[in-house]
Amino acid sequence: MDVRRYEPVKADVITAGPPCQGYAVGGRRDPNDSRNRLYEEIIRIAHTIRPRAIVIENVLGAATLCPQGRRHTFAQKISRALRGIGYSVRSAKLDLRDHGVPQTRRRLFFVAGLDAVPRNVFPNPGTPGVITDWMPTTATNLVRLDRGGPRRTYPVTGAAPTVDTEGRLAWAGKTCEQLTLHELARLQTFPADWYFHGTAKSVRRQIGNAVPPFFAAKLAMEIRAWLEK
Repeated sequence: MDVRRYEPVKADVITAGPPCQGYAVGGRRDPNDSRNRLYEEIIRIAHTIRPRAIVIENVLGAATLCPQGRRHTFAQKISRALRGIGYSVRSAKLDLRDHGVPQTRRRLFFVAGLDAVPRNVFPNPGTPGVITDWMPTTATNLVRLDRGGPRRTYPVTGAAPTVDTEGRLAWAGKTCEQLTLHELARLQTFPADWYFHGTAKSVRRQIGNAVPPFFAAKLAMEIRAWLEK
């Protein structure tokens, strides 16, 4: 579905993750990438249905990349656009490992509301996520299979690197057995019985693009507590 043709229906909360490819430090960081402006569709939808709260997630690169010829970053433009349609806005840069996710995953979050958004709307950090908390393994290390470069090693008693849409992670050993889609999903904190639809390539994208459900649930509970006051 093309979001630009989407006709919204009434909702109390909307969540969104605009495409990050144009912002990402590991990508082309093209200020003219047409996907960079898709956040405007979130503004259109919110302006139409007036949800009580809006949640937006993206990569940290959105906070440093500016549209060509402009001095304000895309993150600043998102905040200004939300305020322009009458919303209070809070934003935060979070490493989701600090919230129990077993990978280093630094992301930018916005929470907007028709009522004033409290300072404590984002969850407090807790116990750092560890690989073996989410899946048992006899391996001692995880490796990242970087293209044309050295393999980086990560102890399973710590955090994995960011799970992306390519899933180039493997268990350390003579054969460096690549992680299965199920194992990648567990690093993203999907329930063990979660079922994905689509080809292997499509599922890798679904996993890599997701907000880890374990953290998403924590944020959702904070937003619910705020809205129910």
